[in-house]
Amino acid sequence: MGVELTSIGIFDPSKEEGGGWDILKRADKDDCCYQKLILKDNKLKGAILFGDNKAMSFVYKKMEQDVTRQELMEILELYLYKCSNCGAEYDETKMEVLFKDLPEEWKCPNCKHSKEGFNKN
Repeated sequence: MGVELTSIGIFDPSKEEGGGWDILKRADKDDCCYQKLILKDNKLKGAILFGDNKAMSFVYKKMEQDVTRQELMEILELYLYKCSNCGAEYDETKMEVLFKDLPEEWKCPNCKHSKEGFNKN
């Protein structure tokens, strides 16, 4: 049994000069999948795809080309959830845990509203 692994371009922007890097990561322990896309100045600069490699053709086609953060979120199936009570956001691109993997008893860090009170945007 093999696991697909693809690495292309810059995968560790901390070793590069200048700031402004945007990193989108998705780790799904259930599917043994890790995906990381590196964006700078709206250009795709690098990627690591481990396990699920549905994004591979998109990455090869779009390297060094203009892409939007929204395009990358869609390709990685990452979402922004918003609390219907206080408007707090749970941005999966910035969190280590996908929203679906949060425990059922998880609550909004701002207003303590239940997980069910969050809507996917």
